[in-house]
Amino acid sequence: MLDSIRQDLRLAVRSLSRRPLFLLIPVLSLSIGIGANTAIFSAVKKLLLAAPPGIPNAERMVELGRGNRGGGFDSFSYPDFLDLREEAEPLAELAGYEMQMLTASQGEAGERVFAMLVSANFFDVLGVRAAQGRVFLPEEDEGLDEHPVVVLNHRFWVENLGADPDIVGSTLYVSRKPYTVVGILPEAFVGHMVLGSPDLYVPIVQHPSLNEGQDMFQSRSSSFFQVLGLLESGATVEEAQAAVSTVFSRLAQEYPETNEHRTAGVRAYGSLPAAIQGPVGVFFGVLVAVVGLILLVTCANVAGMFLARASGRRREIAIRLSVGSGRWHLIRHLLTESLVIFALGGIGGLLLANWSLGLLTAWDLPAPFPVQLDFSPDVGVFLFGALLALATGVFFGLLPARQALSFDLLSSLKGESGNAGSGGNKLRRAFVGAQVGASLVLLVSAGLFLRALQHAGQIETGFEARGAFISFLELAQEGYTPQEGRVFQEEMVEYFSAQPWVEEVALAMDLPLDLSSHGTGVVPEGWEGRSEEESMGTDFNSVSEAYFQTLRIPVLEGRVFESSDREGAQDVAVVSRTFAERAWPGESPLGRRVLWHGREDDWLTVVGVVEDTQNQLLTEARKPFLYRPLAQGYDPEGHLVIRSSAELPVVTRGIREGLRALDPRISLSPVIALDRYTEVSLLPQRIAGFLSTALGFLALLLSGMGVYGVMASMVARRRREIGV
Repeated sequence: MLDSIRQDLRLAVRSLSRRPLFLLIPVLSLSIGIGANTAIFSAVKKLLLAAPPGIPNAERMVELGRGNRGGGFDSFSYPDFLDLREEAEPLAELAGYEMQMLTASQGEAGERVFAMLVSANFFDVLGVRAAQGRVFLPEEDEGLDEHPVVVLNHRFWVENLGADPDIVGSTLYVSRKPYTVVGILPEAFVGHMVLGSPDLYVPIVQHPSLNEGQDMFQSRSSSFFQVLGLLESGATVEEAQAAVSTVFSRLAQEYPETNEHRTAGVRAYGSLPAAIQGPVGVFFGVLVAVVGLILLVTCANVAGMFLARASGRRREIAIRLSVGSGRWHLIRHLLTESLVIFALGGIGGLLLANWSLGLLTAWDLPAPFPVQLDFSPDVGVFLFGALLALATGVFFGLLPARQALSFDLLSSLKGESGNAGSGGNKLRRAFVGAQVGASLVLLVSAGLFLRALQHAGQIETGFEARGAFISFLELAQEGYTPQEGRVFQEEMVEYFSAQPWVEEVALAMDLPLDLSSHGTGVVPEGWEGRSEEESMGTDFNSVSEAYFQTLRIPVLEGRVFESSDREGAQDVAVVSRTFAERAWPGESPLGRRVLWHGREDDWLTVVGVVEDTQNQLLTEARKPFLYRPLAQGYDPEGHLVIRSSAELPVVTRGIREGLRALDPRISLSPVIALDRYTEVSLLPQRIAGFLSTALGFLALLLSGMGVYGVMASMVARRRREIGV
């Protein structure tokens, strides 16, 4: 048997080597089809099917989320988390975390780092142990600001601290406060979410000193804690859901002012946060269908070429049958040729998938937070690619091989065309039709995606991002008191305003189109509320006086902020067009007042109206928006926004030199062009549009190659007829 297989393989290689063009076209086609499917499978596996590496308890873990009126899957307040941890019996342990950008240094100028503030049992829930030192102790969950200890990610220890062997026990300054390094995590553990790898971990009880305040630890209205759970051995997600629902029903009765209409959900743990697993799953489901069509086009292409080639070899096959060769032997020989081509296509596909995934891993996403993509294929992905090549090779090779033996033996021996086999003609037509049909489906889908992307690109944002540059600052983490922070902000604006390469400079708590927003409820003067709280929901931002000029936001009525709008002066606000139309339809808003946060006597006087801007997403409906002057409500966290005609490297160097001139120890953040920063709002549409267009035209190209190959082979068969 092995000798027969070796002989068939040798004959197949010899036969294919005589026709290099026939070999090249199907191998290239299959490399593209199998490579695309393998690459998508690797991404799906990393994002949706497998937990991140280095987490022993992944199979028993769940994620908890809080909903409102039956919808949503959000974070918990700290008191609610404590109640759940005490009473949800099917859960052996509950741990929580909050993601933050902090600063870290060893005494000199710091750098911004991605950190997680976690409960002391966070690593116990994950089942992760320290490679050096220890993780957090149970007592480090008690006492606010009493446990300045830090656990380091292995990568951060190597890349940022030079793999210092004596780092455990030494001091690391986190937000300019001394912390003792107590442990280093294993190299295999890169974080519990696939998109981000925290540089360091700090006990959640250190939150007040790092964020100036501790009210959120006592308040059930402050939802900031993401929660993970570990199921008891043998417990199910459904049992945990029932227990958590019971606890929250009690909390809704005991604390109706914060927990009425609140619910809690339990979902199986995955690499992505449960709140976004659904949308990501839908996106990849569509993508899997698209690359599946690509593979169908490719295989139909190759199978059509096999059929055409087999028709040209009818006399050869007839002679073999007449001298005693068995039909199964000939089918095995033709199938071996098909498998050789599919094997070469599979190898090419795996190489192509590895290359494309490497590009994706190195892709610098324009996200407002550090995102690390690691889609590098593993053994499972390579095995999937190999099995895909084998399965498609057997199926799409066996059909042409069987069809190649369906002909009139006597006519073929005489060299006549004879009965070409109506079945073979029908099968070739079916393959060609499948190619063209799938290609048209992909092209129509690509057109729809492109039209949607074009429509989104034409939406008026209300501001001008091109020519603006941003950098992030967090003065509380730099050790500034509120008074010192105010002075620093004023000095910073004054310094950059005097630079020749700067046209405008402003400060803002938030930025448009960065996927985040700050919302509250306000009561416009004379407004008849239509909600239970008798307030109007609005997004808001705290900005410096030159913010509107810097982002070129049109002023429709009144004025924007001035230097006189400071603490002690009349509290003022600028509202958006939609805010004015909803609060005072048909009336001028100038001089009208807004009750801020529903607080008694906290009135803001409207001094101006500006054009609406897209705040969180480009495709969202316009919402009411309110601006407050930063000088009347200090915020240590915000963005430096500079408008300049200079190139990014010049602006980056100027901002870094300026900040270090004002404070040599200040932690620097990346400088990003605002138009690139806001691209994240269109990222899903851009990815879908690019992939659908590329795959659609690729399918059309493959179909053209397949039709050409079949027609060329058929014309070659009829050369004698055409000559006559």
